[in-house]
Amino acid sequence: MADSTTDKTTSPLTSSSSLHGSHHVLFLKLTSRNYVYWKTQVLPFLKGHRYYGYVNSTEPCPSDSALAETWMEQDAPILSILISSLSEEALPLAIGCDTSKDLWDALHNAYSSASTTRLLSLNVVL
Repeated sequence: MADSTTDKTTSPLTSSSSLHGSHHVLFLKLTSRNYVYWKTQVLPFLKGHRYYGYVNSTEPCPSDSALAETWMEQDAPILSILISSLSEEALPLAIGCDTSKDLWDALHNAYSSASTTRLLSLNVVL
């Protein structure tokens, strides 16, 4: 008799419906002026769908080539979601990014400076 339990090693990305409608959730496009707001929108989405490990290195790409191929297939929709949440202004930062982690780091490096965060918080106060 076959075991009807779900395989615990299955990626959250194996179901195409898990990504269906993500463009409706991530409506704020990243610009040079709204990184804190954009990240506030994106983090709960990534965490809620168990994708955050791909961008913060807790789910790193395996060194085994067969496993790495599967990992890259699982990471590609996450990278696509992140790219689709960028404005035309921020889109050049995605060029050359092969993984969601690469893009996440590029965006963080470009937009998360203390002065940018401070300016955004001042805009809220005003």
